[in-house]
Amino acid sequence: MKIFITLLFAFVSLYAELYNNVHQNYKKSDAERGYYFYADNKKNKKKEYQPEIINGKLVIKKDKREIPNLLRLIASEIKKTNKRINDVEKELLLIKYYINPNAPKEIMCEDGKKGMSNSRPACFDMPVITEGRNMPALAAFMKNRTLENAKNYLGVQAKLFNAATEMGYALNFAQLEGGSSVNPTDGYSPFPIGGSTDVKYIKKKTLELIKKNKEKIGTAIFIGKTPSLEKEWGFNKLGYMSYHKLGELNAIYVFINKETKDFYDNFYDNFNDEEIKKAYKNASKKIDSKLFEKYNIKITPTARAFYVDKNKTKSMNISQGMVSMDGIVDGYRRFFIFEKIFKPTDFSVEKIWEQK
Repeated sequence: MKIFITLLFAFVSLYAELYNNVHQNYKKSDAERGYYFYADNKKNKKKEYQPEIINGKLVIKKDKREIPNLLRLIASEIKKTNKRINDVEKELLLIKYYINPNAPKEIMCEDGKKGMSNSRPACFDMPVITEGRNMPALAAFMKNRTLENAKNYLGVQAKLFNAATEMGYALNFAQLEGGSSVNPTDGYSPFPIGGSTDVKYIKKKTLELIKKNKEKIGTAIFIGKTPSLEKEWGFNKLGYMSYHKLGELNAIYVFINKETKDFYDNFYDNFNDEEIKKAYKNASKKIDSKLFEKYNIKITPTARAFYVDKNKTKSMNISQGMVSMDGIVDGYRRFFIFEKIFKPTDFSVEKIWEQK
């Protein structure tokens, strides 16, 4: 009986020790692989350790067997990083060059000493003009003026000139083919009779539009701020402008003070051309220095246009200095287009030449 109890005790102790050992090392995944039945195979199997980069961070496990693979991974990543750095540096150098190829840099100067480019005569370094930044052939020629670089640049320049010529031809042919439908702007004739003849008909067209909208238009001619310029301009110009249809512009002469008005009145009282004298006498006039301040008139004569439509007034200085009727009329054309009173196509080639 004693022998049986002793053997039972020994068996229980051995089982307990084995159970504790298995339980402490238990993992579900191990159990699925047969940990309890193939412990010997488990122990003999070598585990391969592969360090990883996760979310941009190197994951290092605390196992000496991992070190060789870890070193290889680090070396590989360093090589890749260095390549990326070199590529970025090259791009930055190109960007820096094309943004400002003339940025001061250290060079070997003519006197054999190092210095900053263009800091002194001996350190002259040919700067690259703006065009050269967009044309490497020109930049190379400017920096190194050899025959080879000159020939290369001439070839590129010829291509550029030929392309510009083709563009000019294309624009001209497009105008001839489509007229204002493809070029809806105020322009001059694309055929030989243009030039000064166009100007004449553009003026006529502008006066036609002014006449149709006469009740909405007013013109102020400011006089007296800079008398020396008015002397060069010619005191008699006011009378001539009055005579040559200035009345169609609903014009009024605005004098800066009574002294200026008296001077002009006196000048025309003694004028030898009766028609000019009469035209000046019949013109509207007023003295108002405050208008000079309101419209910031610094130089005279100055012509200012006014356009009133639906209780909204638009106004702008349209001619200054050597003011003339032609200048005022052309100023009105630009004023009409700028203020969107009329469209550029209202002054197109077809419009100006359809007049009788």
